[in-house]
Order: sequence, then C-alpha cells, then structure tokens
Amino acid sequence: MEDMTRKELKQKAIEMRMRQMSYAEIKEALGVSKSTLRDWLRNLPLGERNIELIEKRKHRQIERYRNSMKAKAQKKLDIAYASVSERIGSLSEREIMIAGLFLYWGEGGKATNSDVCLSNTNPHMMSFFVHWLRVLGVGKDMVKVAVILYSDMDIEKEMLFWSSTLGLPLSQFYKPRIKKSKISSITYKNGFGHGTCLIRYGNKQLWDFILMGIRRLEDMQIEAAFQMVYPKNVRVLGLEPRTKTV
Repeated sequence: MEDMTRKELKQKAIEMRMRQMSYAEIKEALGVSKSTLRDWLRNLPLGERNIELIEKRKHRQIERYRNSMKAKAQKKLDIAYASVSERIGSLSEREIMIAGLFLYWGEGGKATNSDVCLSNTNPHMMSFFVHWLRVLGVGKDMVKVAVILYSDMDIEKEMLFWSSTLGLPLSQFYKPRIKKSKISSITYKNGFGHGTCLIRYGNKQLWDFILMGIRRLEDMQIEAAFQMVYPKNVRVLGLEPRTKTV
C-alpha cells in the first residue's frame, strides 16, 4: 500500500512538473520533501523560458499575499476608526479649544511672548490650527502664512495647495522661502510632501491667554495626580497647584 501511494505521489509530481510547476509548488501540494522530488524529477529540468514563467508566477503570488495582508490590516484600521469615531462623536467649541491648547503645548512657537504661531508639514494639522484660532476669536483675514519649499517643487502649484487647504488667499502669504536642496533627495518620507507651512498671528493678549491655558492644563494634571495619591486632601504642603495670576 505504501509503495502504491508513493508511486501515485511520484506520478502526480511528474504530471505537475510537466505543467511547469516548481519544486516549491509541488512540495506544498503533495507534502513531499525537496530531496525526494530531486530524485524523482532529475530527468525533468526546466528550460530558461519556463524558469522565467515560474519567477513571474512567484512574484504574482507574493503580490497577492501582500495585497491580502494589506487588506486585512486596512480592515482592522477601519474597525478601529469606526470605534474611535463613535466614542469621539462631534466636538464642542470647548473641546476644540482644549485640543488646540494641547497642540500648542507640544508644537506651538514659544520663542517670543507675543507671536502665536505653529509650523508643521501636516496640512490637516495646519488647517485645524486656523480653525482653532477662529474659535479663539481670530479672523481668518488676520493671520499670515509662510511656506518653505524645495527647489524641485512646482512653487505655484504648492502655494495654491496651501491657499486652498487653509482657506486663505495668497495675499496673506509671505513670499515663499525656496531651499536649494531637493525634496526628492530627502531620505525620510513623511507622507505629505508639500513643504513646511508656518502660520502666525502677533497678539500679546492672545499669547497670554494661550500661555495661561497651557498652565491651567498643567495644574489640572498636577491636581489629578495628587487626587490619586491623596484623595482626601489635594493640597499638600509645598505642592499646591500654582495660582492663576502671573
């Protein structure tokens, strides 16, 4: 019985080889070791043309596998997106203001005590920043925009891109700064490729408001931490939250 099974396997292996299948494909289909296949099929070598066909078929299989894995990964992301979207819901102006304060806390310009500004390559982040300023009472016509681009970019096209993305006319843009280096020579890829955008609005009163808003967030974090450690008395000697006065 074993001899008959082995003969059947050998015959199937020969038939599959005659259909120009590779050792790997036959091994996967029949569960036979490559050393056994080499013994059975030593008189059935593949020609160059057939080897090329097998390589092309292998590449197609790899591509199908990659696409399949990519689709599975995207499905997981879609599920996560739906879940987080349901939890977030819509944002109130208060929530937008707080989100903007956290953004400014991490990314906003702090070199002066009057220039409210943000610089980034992410168009969505910069669009949100414009909206956040509007929530804080800053009209869109009151901000200025500077863009840093690369020498191999279509400068006019990129300026129009930022104008459209931010919803601001080109009259509110400074003359773009053009780097001599090329974007094509950048080794890292951030997924945006439209240069760097900087939005600024000079106003000492708003700067103070944002600074104190960030300080309030810091105090809230301190209060929350103390509440966890000292639930009955948040105010611990020498570690009280800062006062709101400057």
